[in-house]
Amino acid sequence: MVFMEIRRSIKKINDQMLAVEDKNSEKFLFLKKQLFALQELVDYSLEGDWTKPLIRQKAHSIIVWGYKGAMEHFKSRGIHATRTALVNALRAHEESFLNRIGHQTVGEIMEGRVDAAMEYFRRITGFRSEGLLLMQDLRALLPASAYNSAQILSSAKEIEFLRHICTINLQKKIASLDNGKLAKLMYILNSESAELERVRRLLVAYLLSDGNGVYRLLSEIKQVYGLI
Repeated sequence: MVFMEIRRSIKKINDQMLAVEDKNSEKFLFLKKQLFALQELVDYSLEGDWTKPLIRQKAHSIIVWGYKGAMEHFKSRGIHATRTALVNALRAHEESFLNRIGHQTVGEIMEGRVDAAMEYFRRITGFRSEGLLLMQDLRALLPASAYNSAQILSSAKEIEFLRHICTINLQKKIASLDNGKLAKLMYILNSESAELERVRRLLVAYLLSDGNGVYRLLSEIKQVYGLI
């Protein structure tokens, strides 16, 4: 099944990255490129318009947690989901997913033809086709505008700001961080678990603040977990 294929591919790339000593090498950066491409497919499995929301949630859960984790996830939400039920439900919608992302896309990414695979994927789905993160949200915060050459020529600071939020530069920054820790933080921020609600609220409050006091935040999280 394609959803497990994506999961196995992500694990394979992660294992290869761990084996690379030079984290600034071309090999490591290309593995990162493959990983980000696969992650875009993961995001599409949940956010894309290829089927109804509950099926998308099941597909995404299997990719992220595997069958056992997916079953536990839905059980915690009061939804009965055996492995057989998950497989049968997704089998009925797998072709729809493949028709949207491309039947060869995962294989091409793993074989190194990342640009061609993602160009096809984005052209067919329209998903993140601009290659820039946050751009849709950013436009919603700005006034309507039209081209003005004089304003463009005096926009050095604004151009530099856009450069910093381009996908490639964010990827470089992410590559310098502990991706395991970052993934756990993203999981908490996106989780619907009541158990994580207090920690999630603390994180959100900090992210919306002026950015001072990260160590105070960590101290408050320790209190939540009863570590101090």
